[in-house]
Formats: sequence, structure tokens, C-alpha cells
Amino acid sequence: MLLSASNAFLRVGITSLSLIDEKDHGAILGLGQTATSLSRMLAPLMAGIAQQGFSEDGPAIIAAASSLFGVACVVFCVPRPTLPSISLTDKKESSKFLL
Repeated sequence: MLLSASNAFLRVGITSLSLIDEKDHGAILGLGQTATSLSRMLAPLMAGIAQQGFSEDGPAIIAAASSLFGVACVVFCVPRPTLPSISLTDKKESSKFLL
């Protein structure tokens, strides 16, 4: 019970930190709750189909495959921030201040 209560409070806090415009607060929270509800509803259904269709290890295999798919999406699809390049002259000037 403590985990579910803390999850609800943390989700609202993290969502409000990530929002720039206050008008979108309710819509973002509603979409997040919808996605959570759908995943809680579909996960047992998919696990049952995997267990009866493949084997007893079907749900674990599907969970591992979907986790790897999520990691691959984050690694390859999420844009990375670009860092400014430092030239050799910048390094020499900054090393004067370090000594």
C-alpha cells in the first residue's frame, strides 16, 4: 500500500516538474493514467496468451523481449544533447586557471 501511495504522489510531482505550460497539466496526467490503466489491463491478458500459446516461460520471454525493445528505443530513438566542442586553445587558457 505504501508503494502505490508513493507512486501516485511521485507521478504527480515528476509530471509537474516536466511541464513547461501549466495549462497542459491535467491532459498530461490524464494520458499518463490512461497508459498505466491500459498496461495493467493488457499485461495479464498477454501473459495468459503467451503461457498457453508458447510454454510456461512465455510471459518471462515476452517481458524480456519488450524490455530489450524499450531499451533499444531509448538508445536509438531519443535524441542526445550536443555538447560544445573545446578547441586546443580553450584547453590551454582554462589550464592557467586550474594551477
